[in-house]
Amino acid sequence: MSKFKYWLAVALLSVSSLVQAQSPRFILCVDQTWYPFTYLMSYRAGGVFVDIVEEAGDRLGLKVRVRPVDWGRCMEHVREGTVDAVLGISYVADRTSFLQYPMNGSEIDTRYSLSTLDDAVVTLQSQNYEYDGNPHSLPQPVRIPNGYALVDTMRALNIEVDDSAQGDQANLIKLSTDRNGSVIMLRQLAEVLADREYFDSQLHISNQAYTSVDFYLAFSVEAGLSPELRQAVWEAVRDIRRDEELIRSYYEEHTR
Repeated sequence: MSKFKYWLAVALLSVSSLVQAQSPRFILCVDQTWYPFTYLMSYRAGGVFVDIVEEAGDRLGLKVRVRPVDWGRCMEHVREGTVDAVLGISYVADRTSFLQYPMNGSEIDTRYSLSTLDDAVVTLQSQNYEYDGNPHSLPQPVRIPNGYALVDTMRALNIEVDDSAQGDQANLIKLSTDRNGSVIMLRQLAEVLADREYFDSQLHISNQAYTSVDFYLAFSVEAGLSPELRQAVWEAVRDIRRDEELIRSYYEEHTR
């Protein structure tokens, strides 16, 4: 090989390496049943939060890949570091052993949340129940998807929990079929599902929220992404969330 061809090959390899360094692959997992925020849409991940992280990736030059899986499996992936991050997760202190959240000192930094959402109590109209703030008054079993942090919170209060289902819609179907208990789920999603013909005006959503929760993009400790990249992603998410018109367009796209 001539010296010219040799150095040309080296130069081309260097450019290729630089492009790869500037456009790293960013892999996340999401709950595949959490409509309209993260869900399986035409054999790929879709949803409001997926749109947010893909826009953040475009702004930062990241090759974003989102894997829609069961929530329990997603938690396994971030523990093992087989994905870089999880999208749409609440802050729980015990999770900081394997997840890196946006922090301000020892406190979670809510400026970087994806959204603040209400957990609502859903019952049957025939139960004539309205949540009053007392969790012990909830019709039991309280149905919560498998793997959610609220499961342990409820059980610590000696409240019967059914966490056998993988998603909120499955829990509403169980409520409708079994004719007992209650469901705790996101208000925005409950309102969408309650209007579906299957439930035929059977469901009642209590006015008082069980709790309001901030959801985040959190990074896998095991995956080991740099602090600079983590901060850049969180700041991009923050900027996108502040764009009310853009966020509204995401909701309209996934709830029409």
